[in-house]
Amino acid sequence: MVVKKTILAVDDEKDILDLYRRFLADTDCSLTTAGSIAEAESLIEKNSYDLLITDLMLPDGRGTRLIELLGEKNAGTKSLLVSGALTPEIRAQAVRLNLFGCFAKPLRLREFLTVVKAALGA
Repeated sequence: MVVKKTILAVDDEKDILDLYRRFLADTDCSLTTAGSIAEAESLIEKNSYDLLITDLMLPDGRGTRLIELLGEKNAGTKSLLVSGALTPEIRAQAVRLNLFGCFAKPLRLREFLTVVKAALGA
């Protein structure tokens, strides 16, 4: 039996979460979505994930909080950060957090999927 890889995608924009669903529909993964830090924290407490895809700016905090939380719970989880504007400060923070990838919106589909598949070891 093949175990599906699990992804948690967090964004406050429903259209972005729908886009992730479409992007990842052809992969052999299980996708869970959340629209806030609080919702994602609750999911992280109850489940484990192979990959976190999070927006930087969420209504109730920064996505970097989720990256840190997931890293504390499961050090093997890889993380991708998505932001409307990737400033030098954000890129430096991405390096400090040892992120697997950092993307600017709008996403470039091929590049994004290539990095997602690499993060999942596919």
